[in-house]
Amino acid sequence: MKKIFIIVTTLLVLAACGGEKGGKEKSRQFHGIENPQADSVIRTAWLAKDYPHLLVIADSLQQTGDLSPQLADILRGDVYLHLRDFAKSKEYYRRVTADHKPQAADIRLYQEAGYKLASVNYLQSNFEGALREAMPVLANVDSLGGGNEYWGVSLDMLMARCNNYLGRPREAEVDCDRAYQRAMQWLDRDSSNIVLQRAVSVCNDISSMEINEHRYGEAMVWVNRADSLSPAFAEAWKENTDIVDNTLALIALHRACAAQGLGQEADAERAYQAFCASNYAKTDNGILTRPEFLNLARRYAEAADCYAGVDRFMQQYGFDYSLERIGNLLIPKLRANLQAGRKDTALYVAGQITEVYDSALTRYKRSAAAELATVYDVQGKERQIAQQQNDLLRQRLWAIAIVLALVIS
Repeated sequence: MKKIFIIVTTLLVLAACGGEKGGKEKSRQFHGIENPQADSVIRTAWLAKDYPHLLVIADSLQQTGDLSPQLADILRGDVYLHLRDFAKSKEYYRRVTADHKPQAADIRLYQEAGYKLASVNYLQSNFEGALREAMPVLANVDSLGGGNEYWGVSLDMLMARCNNYLGRPREAEVDCDRAYQRAMQWLDRDSSNIVLQRAVSVCNDISSMEINEHRYGEAMVWVNRADSLSPAFAEAWKENTDIVDNTLALIALHRACAAQGLGQEADAERAYQAFCASNYAKTDNGILTRPEFLNLARRYAEAADCYAGVDRFMQQYGFDYSLERIGNLLIPKLRANLQAGRKDTALYVAGQITEVYDSALTRYKRSAAAELATVYDVQGKERQIAQQQNDLLRQRLWAIAIVLALVIS
């Protein structure tokens, strides 16, 4: 199964409007503004979640010259992202990346907009689209020289996730290795808390992908790398206990999964208990992450109990059931209840899948059609992208059909 917490993590990364700055100055909601009054106005509106007013602020500050056109468009893109208007969000991010020839003065804004543009595609499960947006931006990253690692690492990991979802393990491995090397080079020259967090996050994300692909030996290598950084990380972030707790909890969970996959059941149980002792494990997000280990350990009843909160999770974060989320949340919930012998609950979840599937498929088709119509004019390219998307859709359909057949039989 795919890791559920990635959904929320991605949104939180997008919501953070900081960027490549290290150190402990991360209180700003939006960066790059020289006028402290303008910065304060934006931060106040963000904290109040006054998104319509933020659009007015972006227009006003651009007119007064306190926001560059690029920074104003990124702000608008962030606002529409929070409003879940993905089309408008991408439109404003794309304005900043349009010609892929950024000037030295705005190249960091170009990289930020490019990463966010690719990430919105990722959130929509348009992994090919995310790769198309990320690749030209990443090609420009190294022209900055030193100080460009934040967006470089972010783009590398985003591309790794996309290639992993698309069944391209070799490409994903190259992306992962590049992200890790870039993060460690960054850490060599800057050992601030932000950089340490990014380096540990890279190792955590890669170990998660390896576990998803059942490559448990490789996963353990990345778990150990994350663990080796954890003492320095915990010391650097000691004033923020939530970040330390969440990060160390995920390292423990990944160790439990990798050890279980390697047949090291005693080590796996110790690591899982360490995860359960964390505050993160008791949150909705943490509870939905527990089946990562429980399914490997064939503790299906416990996994099914964890999935009981899926609907509340979706409502809390305002998510719709996309095809990807049906595959990542509802089908694992169905499978866990089946394997736990809870056929009544399994039938209920199967009925839920049939209810949300049609609307999910409709949104998928509309999104794909709009993307093709907006961005691509070359017929040959359209046919290639459409075929790739149809192949992914067909795989999802088969997965759903097989699981439903199991319930009916």
